Amino acid sequence: MSGPSPDAYVAVIDIDPVKMKTPTYEFTADQRIAADALSAIETLTAAVRERMTAGTRGRVAERAARWAEHARVQRAEAEQDALSRATATPIDPIWLAYNIGQLVDDDCIVLDETLGGGNLDRYLCSARPGSYFANPASSGGWSPGAALGRKAGSARARCDRGDRRRLLHVLDRQTARSGPPHTTAHRS
Repeated sequence: MSGPSPDAYVAVIDIDPVKMKTPTYEFTADQRIAADALSAIETLTAAVRERMTAGTRGRVAERAARWAEHARVQRAEAEQDALSRATATPIDPIWLAYNIGQLVDDDCIVLDETLGGGNLDRYLCSARPGSYFANPASSGGWSPGAALGRKAGSARARCDRGDRRRLLHVLDRQTARSGPPHTTAHRS
């Protein structure tokens, strides 16, 4: 993957755009803006929409349709890939991720602590922001705290550590071959 072209304008929008606590943070930017990501995206979207012409709106609609079709094809290919692994022994992580994706709906919040290879996010189809959280850099520690934070943030949330935990546990062992994982799923 290549970076932006040398003449690209780079703006960083983040709660901490300077990364004061990261002494080796070396990504350059033309502008750094301290803001909540969702608020910034909503503000930018509104500003861009105000400036769009009819021609621009047509190009945006065409590009959106093209990418929607691309996403549909990718989802169909991912499903075929998963189905082709249905009879593997031991359980294939892709097949397991696909089945977890079939169980999770828009009322679920998934805290994914598995390490690469399972592609759980590839099979989750929730349209609700804030329904999937992953920490791809480690396994075995952050999800219980994240679950507690989620529970504290919602009186309706409850911890579901039953079958889903065992399913994600298998996924982690198959992909990371690491020690015991701690994965928690929430259903509001």
